[in-house]
Amino acid sequence: MTGVDVGFLGAGHVTNDPYRPYLLAHTSWGGPIIVGVNCWLATSVMVMGGVTIGHGSCIGARSFVTRDIPPFSIAFGNPCQVMKRFDFAKCIWVSTADWTAEDEARLPSEAEYLGQIEAQYPDLQPMLIHLGHEFDAR
Repeated sequence: MTGVDVGFLGAGHVTNDPYRPYLLAHTSWGGPIIVGVNCWLATSVMVMGGVTIGHGSCIGARSFVTRDIPPFSIAFGNPCQVMKRFDFAKCIWVSTADWTAEDEARLPSEAEYLGQIEAQYPDLQPMLIHLGHEFDAR
């Protein structure tokens, strides 16, 4: 789910020759953009090509996502940085400084997570909660 003015920037212009008008330059391929199940991208988030946003994550308003965000993260900023992760043992968001390998091992896979959501909310429209999409700007 996204707020208004969210952008997925999977391509750019080749800029290696300043004597060639950029209007005539080829586009560069930044790679696929993958957004996992049940993510929230707030207003004016920009996501660069080649980035994966893990399932269950929230990206703060006006963030510029230039690298992968792991599952169950709260991340924001320019560049976007992970600030919190969801601790399934405590059922709370914890600082990344308090995140442990044991916490990582408890995370459900994307398929398990989707199954849990569908079991809890059977009347939710399939379009609202779905397996992650890959955006291909080619």
